Amino acid sequence: IACVGEATASVLRNYGLEADLVPKDYKQEGLVQAFRRMGKQLEGKRVLLARAKEGRELLQNELKKLKAQVTSWSLYETRVPRAAKQSLQKLFIKEGGVDWIVFASSSSVDHFYEAFTPDQRKKHLKEMNISVVGPVTGESVRNWGGRVTVEAHPHTLAALVEAMVRWSKKRKNES
Repeated sequence: IACVGEATASVLRNYGLEADLVPKDYKQEGLVQAFRRMGKQLEGKRVLLARAKEGRELLQNELKKLKAQVTSWSLYETRVPRAAKQSLQKLFIKEGGVDWIVFASSSSVDHFYEAFTPDQRKKHLKEMNISVVGPVTGESVRNWGGRVTVEAHPHTLAALVEAMVRWSKKRKNES
């Protein structure tokens, strides 16, 4: 059993399962590096990749390069609630937005920005404080023209909250 991060490994423990592999870098690239270190051990091995429907293909492609037999199952998908666009536009356009936007995944970034027109993004979202759980999510924000204020290190939600608190205290001390 391999998981991207310690939070997933912890949930597995609740079911009596122990992860054999949790990379230090909590993203697909970290798992890829860990699997590469295994070398030829993966050749011919059957691997089930349980993932989000919208997930990146990186891990699957790299496992195949290592000659593993990969079966990929989409166990869940992220969907945007029907009222999300209207609610987001009301919050950011009519009510002036928020102090922070927190993104834990690239798909949440995409769904968020898709709720606004390009003009609305420029006018209402350009200067928002945005915090992201990791570099892949941060890249998604930048691809939409957003500015990442804080990125978690390590790439966990707990570290993200700590980074936001540190940034806020530093900003308060500077003023």
